[in-house]
Amino acid sequence: MMQNTVPQQQQQFPPQMQMPQGYPMMQQRPNMAMMYAQNPQQMQFQQQQNMLIDSMQNFNIGGAPRVNKQQATADRQAKRTQMNEFPSLKVYNLPKKNFFDLDFYKYFTHRGYKVKTAKVVLDTRTSISTGKGYLQFVLQEDADKCLNEMNNTVIQGETIRLVPSVAKAEFDPLANLLVRNIDKSKT
Repeated sequence: MMQNTVPQQQQQFPPQMQMPQGYPMMQQRPNMAMMYAQNPQQMQFQQQQNMLIDSMQNFNIGGAPRVNKQQATADRQAKRTQMNEFPSLKVYNLPKKNFFDLDFYKYFTHRGYKVKTAKVVLDTRTSISTGKGYLQFVLQEDADKCLNEMNNTVIQGETIRLVPSVAKAEFDPLANLLVRNIDKSKT
């Protein structure tokens, strides 16, 4: 009986990488370039795995992306300064039922005002309007005209109130100081 045996190649290490005496012979990692040249599908699979691993490094266990706090703060400040570039009005006493951003936007644009954005503030738990909103105008003249003409106007049975929107003062944690527990006699 003849057995088909394939002679196993003896692993040769360069002199600078000789295995120490007493260690069992370890499998040498295959040359990846040779393996990929022989099997291009393996190379494609490996690349897909690497891309998947790279994309997963930005996610927490819950699936939400990791947020760089400094980047998030910078993004919020940039958005806030961008929002403050245009004149805006706060609107109070908006209808709470069936009144959304698009309705708000259309109500003012159909009356001739050049509105850039209109936002109805919703309750985070119920997604129902809180009765507040913000209008952002392209020009200051439109904002002033709207404030004078549309204040105390009735929308769906609710009398709205318009107030100029003022930007919040920026909070710098390095410059501001919060002091607590001061004796009332000292204040």
